[in-house]
Amino acid sequence: MKKVLAISFFSIALALFGAAERAYACGGFGGKGKCGMQGHGQGHAQFKEELKLTADQEKALDALKVEHHKEMSQLKDKMQEKHLQLVKALKSDKPDKAAIDALIKEKTQLFGETVRLRTEHFLKVKEVLKPDQQLKFFDFIENHPGPGPKGPCPECPDMPE
Repeated sequence: MKKVLAISFFSIALALFGAAERAYACGGFGGKGKCGMQGHGQGHAQFKEELKLTADQEKALDALKVEHHKEMSQLKDKMQEKHLQLVKALKSDKPDKAAIDALIKEKTQLFGETVRLRTEHFLKVKEVLKPDQQLKFFDFIENHPGPGPKGPCPECPDMPE
């Protein structure tokens, strides 16, 4: 029974690591991935061209981008710290199930915080854009090939499923 529980926890941990790996590799946390995707950064550059932003809009979006990347970077550092703690706990000769559960919960909360921050960022961007620009912006978000319902970035075929 303990062996089954250990395997279950290890499987859950691997699934969490895989999801985070895809997100990091494809720029999901604002970083540049193997495929060259840069999460919000690349989208921001594309919008300057495709949305025909005014100078005021560019200035406002640049400020939002800097603020957002700072917040996400801080969360990314916290997530990395929890990741390392979890790996250390899993590698222990006698893994502490309660400690592992607590670390998984903390990692999940941090990931939820990234979703909340990204959503808030999108709403702030929306306020800067005109209605026709908003349509293009949300179309890009909906069809972005990053991690999510449509799977990993097609340019990163070696990423875990």
